[in-house]
Amino acid sequence: MIEITLPWPAAGLSPNARMNHIAKWEIAQAARATAKLAAIAAGWKLARFPDGRIPMTLVFHFPDNRHRDADNCLASMKPALDGLCDALEINDERLWPITLDHGKNIKAGQVVVRIGEK
Repeated sequence: MIEITLPWPAAGLSPNARMNHIAKWEIAQAARATAKLAAIAAGWKLARFPDGRIPMTLVFHFPDNRHRDADNCLASMKPALDGLCDALEINDERLWPITLDHGKNIKAGQVVVRIGEK
């Protein structure tokens, strides 16, 4: 199993965000690049998985006590997950099953991503 901690996703990545599509694309590209670089720096480029499905867990440490829907949390992580898959050189369709969890609240928030068997 490999694990990495990523920053809380930008508000513009939420499916509920109402903003210019070019600005949203720029935010998504930045999130994807940040996640890819973080994964490479953590040595993920060397990680190898057997063929087939790869389980993934996302632990969301919210930045405050506001309610958040699990589906919106996952959707806001799509660019970062694409960046992690870029670093691993795998197709994101292999990431099944996906488990979402809520950790303790942390100032500024963060998301812990675990890929592979425990």
